[in-house]
Amino acid sequence: MWSIDKGTGMVRCAVGALGGGYWVVRCGAQALDARRLAWHDGRALDADSGLELKLHADDGTVQLEVTNTSPIPRTVDDLFLRFDHAALEAEDYLEYVHSKWLYEAQSAVKCVGLKTDFVAANPESSLVYLLNKQGSGTSFLFAALPPQQEDYVYFKALHLAPDLRGAFGVEIRSEQGRVLPPGASLRSSRILFDQGEDPLSLLENLGDRYAALRPRPLKSRPVGWNSWDEIGTKVTAPAIEDNQRIAGEAFGDKVRVYIIDDGWQKSWGDWRFTSTFLATGEEFCSRITAAGGVPGIWLAPLYADQSVMEQHPDWFAKMPDGTLVESVNDRYTLGCLDITVPEVERHLFDLYRSLWTMGFRYFKVDFTQMVQRCTGFHDRTVGRGAIIRKTFEVIRRAVGDDSYVLACAPPYE
Repeated sequence: MWSIDKGTGMVRCAVGALGGGYWVVRCGAQALDARRLAWHDGRALDADSGLELKLHADDGTVQLEVTNTSPIPRTVDDLFLRFDHAALEAEDYLEYVHSKWLYEAQSAVKCVGLKTDFVAANPESSLVYLLNKQGSGTSFLFAALPPQQEDYVYFKALHLAPDLRGAFGVEIRSEQGRVLPPGASLRSSRILFDQGEDPLSLLENLGDRYAALRPRPLKSRPVGWNSWDEIGTKVTAPAIEDNQRIAGEAFGDKVRVYIIDDGWQKSWGDWRFTSTFLATGEEFCSRITAAGGVPGIWLAPLYADQSVMEQHPDWFAKMPDGTLVESVNDRYTLGCLDITVPEVERHLFDLYRSLWTMGFRYFKVDFTQMVQRCTGFHDRTVGRGAIIRKTFEVIRRAVGDDSYVLACAPPYE
């Protein structure tokens, strides 16, 4: 459990050796240290920036709210909760590090701070972070709880020595990356602290808590066949129909979903069927459905190639260097569509609604995580954690609640 001193803004947990934590708000090159503000009843106002800070503590969690009381927009990059006067000893602890998404760093259990063959030194842990004191039966867990507040939350050891040994604390970072208009507020996601003897039991308890906070029940997981795993990009309607027939002979009605993966489209961004697919979308769906199956389709909806960039340069999010190109490989030069552009939102909705109208009911949504490498968006008031969520909200609205939507390798939030 957290405890909050509403007269100073300091945050503490049950780990006495962790010391007191304080908030820092990073706004570009400026850093607002909450310790220098005058706090009253859990609130403090920075007269220079016009940013008001407010603490929330509820159900074992802590959360910071920031309101722009000034007459001009303010950029808020990150909210930090720093415990940098701790007396934890790095040599005593293992850290459980969680990767943000599948193709990034690996998740790992390792000695605090030190690198391994798979994980860099002192990595940030996304969503959840656990410390286990070796040989003592003591574990501490930090985690972000839903509903997500348009941010991503990261945890990492805060080492007091450059060699990453000896005393360390913990830094919690809420990545915002947004502009806060006058009168508007933002919050960090709720940060949970828990402790116990067994690290795996703490993680199981966290999973139960996530499940209890889920607003809707999960759909049952379907069993199906995906063209990518057998024929790669050489996908055709007859090949999929042959596999449906063979699967039916071997497994009866146990294999239901038949998914068209990469190769059916004219290009990434031009999501029309090629003539080499040997059927229209409507024809394919009709045949799969008539044989007792469920038609599925793969798209990378936020990726688009050079031809789309030339037609609609204002549709794309920008990389940190200001360019539109996010990825170059031996097949494509790709950029990421900016879902905060109203025309892109309409385009995405119309695209998925047209596929739903054809008869598709299973949608594999891939590569949305790549947009996180972009930093320039049309609507700068949208938080970093809302970009991909907004994408899936549009898709769900287009295909309805009954369709199955598979998120392939996005952040777990």
